Amino acid sequence: MASDPASAYKSTQIETASQGQILLMLYEGAIKRMKQARDALANENYQRSHSKLIKVQDIVTELMATLDMEVGGELAQNLHDLYDYILHNLVQANVQKDPQLVDEVLPIMKELHEAWEEIINQKGMTVEKARSQVSQSVSQSSQSNQSQNLSASRPSPDQNNTAKQESSSENKSDSEDSSPPSLEDTPYGNISIQG
Repeated sequence: MASDPASAYKSTQIETASQGQILLMLYEGAIKRMKQARDALANENYQRSHSKLIKVQDIVTELMATLDMEVGGELAQNLHDLYDYILHNLVQANVQKDPQLVDEVLPIMKELHEAWEEIINQKGMTVEKARSQVSQSVSQSSQSNQSQNLSASRPSPDQNNTAKQESSSENKSDSEDSSPPSLEDTPYGNISIQG
């Protein structure tokens, strides 16, 4: 157990959180550290930027590892591709000491956080609506990346199947599943925070 009160509180908060709350905490932690890393890079504080970028990479890796590719299907694959793109930029930002590489992927993390936050906090949300909303957010992030040609050495995530996904979601009735979505019904399996 943690020795200081702040650590003890944080530990209790994590241990008692739902999977949805943990997912939001992961996004919030990543966004916070991305901003800190960007600022440290801009100020040429490379030791601090390295530390923050490594923590963000760990968070993104955890997000990738918890995707349930079987349940999430195309959406999980699209999220995986986005996370891979983000991870690539974070590694390059650390190697090249370039804050702009962090700035290129920070909006993606913010959009994904906002989409999941809306879904997790919305009452009466069906699984199909949740998948549709996240799919639209992923699609918008990917299209934004493609139009900006952010990385010549690494292609943006592939969105060839987005239209199929949206069409499939529209064809299913909202009344098919009126229970609130759980993360087991989304692209995420079990999420855990270590350390």
